[in-house]
Amino acid sequence: MIDRYRKARREDNLAADALAAVNAGLDQVREDAKQIAREVAAGESQEVIDLVEAYLTLVPAAVRQSLKRSDDPAGRSLPAVFAIRTAEDLARMLPPRVPRFRAGVPLPGRDGWVLQRLLGVGGFGEVWYARNAEMPDDPDHTHAGAVKFCFGQTGRDLIHESALILRVQQAGRHPHIVSLKDRLLKGDAPWIMFEYVGGGARVQPPGEPWRK
Repeated sequence: MIDRYRKARREDNLAADALAAVNAGLDQVREDAKQIAREVAAGESQEVIDLVEAYLTLVPAAVRQSLKRSDDPAGRSLPAVFAIRTAEDLARMLPPRVPRFRAGVPLPGRDGWVLQRLLGVGGFGEVWYARNAEMPDDPDHTHAGAVKFCFGQTGRDLIHESALILRVQQAGRHPHIVSLKDRLLKGDAPWIMFEYVGGGARVQPPGEPWRK
């Protein structure tokens, strides 16, 4: 697959494709992901199409993460030496897996709350934008939050992480740490909910406070 792609696109076009991806706006990313998912998963169930679309929406953020370096901490430019020659080169730039949850499903353990938008996927789990569907439109995200799920062994880290953040909050609101709004530390997909900061959310490794 990567060989066919490289044959169809010259090296300078490969770089242009990557640059366009990391600088695409959120609305454009969603629209492109929806269109591509319908094309590549044509004939599949709507569930499969939605899964492909959800994965594709994560690609620009994953590529930006792979391009971050000292001279460009945002990862929105290409290094002087940039090449995609093998499947491994491409895989290192992509999200590690498909999401476990789907948009529109209830937030486990909280009646009325619904997962609406996937914000990120990492080795620890995934992060979703969730809101209370029983409340009216909420432009300030008062009745919404960024929900961080951890799966498997990393789920235990949420206990330590949430306790640490609560201790920090007891000392007063910190300008660079997003507030913890709720948590559910039981079950096979424990989670903690942070206030949502408009513009997206950065996937935070387990054990570190969520920072703006």
